[in-house]
Amino acid sequence: MQNNVYVLSERVEKPVGAIFEVARKGRQKALLSISGYCVKVADSDQIIRKFWSDSPPSLGELAETFGTDTYLVSVTRERKRIRTFKPAPFQ
Repeated sequence: MQNNVYVLSERVEKPVGAIFEVARKGRQKALLSISGYCVKVADSDQIIRKFWSDSPPSLGELAETFGTDTYLVSVTRERKRIRTFKPAPFQ
């Protein structure tokens, strides 16, 4: 008996694991399209501001955007909330 499990279809001859791998890559690509880099900075009054970017910002870009008197709290990759997206133009 073979260890490979195949889908019972005449058209598809890929192992089941390969099909799941394609689905996983597609899911990751979709999640990356709705995620961005969330930069959190704080000033001397401990007020934290969020800034969204499509690419990770450099320290020079952060200094130009927020000034040199702010503190970098974190840079994380997060999914944007659906409510932050613009509505479709045809609605």
